[in-house]
Amino acid sequence: MHGAPDEAARALSSALRQLKGRARDEATVLLAETYQEMARWEEALECLLRFEPKRVEDSDLQKLADILRIESNRHLDTYSVSDLVRGARALLDMLLDRDNSSVRAKAAVVASSIASELKDEGMVEAVRAAIRGMEMEGFDRWDRSKVLLAGAHTAYQARQLDAGLAEVLAALHLLEQEGATDTTYVRAQTGVGAIACAQGRYVDGVAPLIQAYLSASRLDNFFLMCQAAYNASICLSHLGDPEEHRRWAVLAREASEHLAPGSYERASAAAQYAVAHATLNAKEPVEKALDWLEQEARSTRHRWVLQCIELYKADLNWLIGRKRAAFNSVAKTREIATQALAIGFVGAYARWSTLFLLHNGEPEVAWLELQNTFKLLPRLDAKDRADVYCSAYTVDARWRIPIPNVADLARQSLARIPMGCSEELSRMGLLLPH
Repeated sequence: MHGAPDEAARALSSALRQLKGRARDEATVLLAETYQEMARWEEALECLLRFEPKRVEDSDLQKLADILRIESNRHLDTYSVSDLVRGARALLDMLLDRDNSSVRAKAAVVASSIASELKDEGMVEAVRAAIRGMEMEGFDRWDRSKVLLAGAHTAYQARQLDAGLAEVLAALHLLEQEGATDTTYVRAQTGVGAIACAQGRYVDGVAPLIQAYLSASRLDNFFLMCQAAYNASICLSHLGDPEEHRRWAVLAREASEHLAPGSYERASAAAQYAVAHATLNAKEPVEKALDWLEQEARSTRHRWVLQCIELYKADLNWLIGRKRAAFNSVAKTREIATQALAIGFVGAYARWSTLFLLHNGEPEVAWLELQNTFKLLPRLDAKDRADVYCSAYTVDARWRIPIPNVADLARQSLARIPMGCSEELSRMGLLLPH
């Protein structure tokens, strides 16, 4: 699969030998950006090693090259967490620089991606505030769409889903006016699908995610292919379509093999691959995926990814009847942190902590922890809310909690998600109201 970016890269590589001065510098940065469109991070970085501007007027080119270096190093897993924080702060400074709209737009996209990877709420809020403070007068459609997309990304991370949806749809409208098929377009389609999934609108999420995957495939961008396929598999899982669920989970896993070990994308793709096969009663792929997750756990640089991996392992071990192994993973999850480190896993953490504490004969502690989780309910995904309310209902069956209508609240949360989601919660050990 080789499309327009690959042809552009070959043309630019050939042209570089004949170019000199600023023209060569511009072509070098453009070539690096073209490689990044195809997620060829090493080649982009090697290209930037040849970039050595000597003129003061080339400061914008230097800033763009710096942004591209940060993005390549992030994907190649050569940065530590502290390096990522420093990179995000440097990008925030560029957002406040009013000189060049293209530099600011690119900085916004990469800064929002780093904030998402760090799962640092303070950083997410800082990037979102900087983006919202940008005046886009003079920005062309391409740059405006990037800023809107970056804003939507931070809104999604903060689970301000309505705001995020409005921004990503506005970005997609601008991109479609331009006939865009680049990574910004792919990310926008993925954003529409991911937000629909978070809101419990799984049917609405499937089509944009499939479109995102197909567009990413034409770019040979395995990172974006993995994200789109993974989110599509989640939607199809919740809709109760096991064969399509497995198909898209396999596609996500295949794309993830091209990514850096220890990344969330690799771990989540492995987990969804296993869940899809477990649903079809295929045990061997689940065993294989558990081995993959162990490998990702040894490679990851983020505590939140490590915690997510343990939650995934708890799910998978439970599904194949290894309850002791599942609870061992829950214990490790709680050792990593006494709360979910990623907002998207608050429901799973609450569910597993509830089952773990009830198993240990500590319903009072389970209820105490759930009270803290209740404070996050307005920010949770539709399924995560069902996780929390059904966890409370499960505790109430063992130890009466001071919420007389907990059964009604659980029913209402279940009514907002498909039957397949409810069946999944039941399989995972929670009690559901009739």
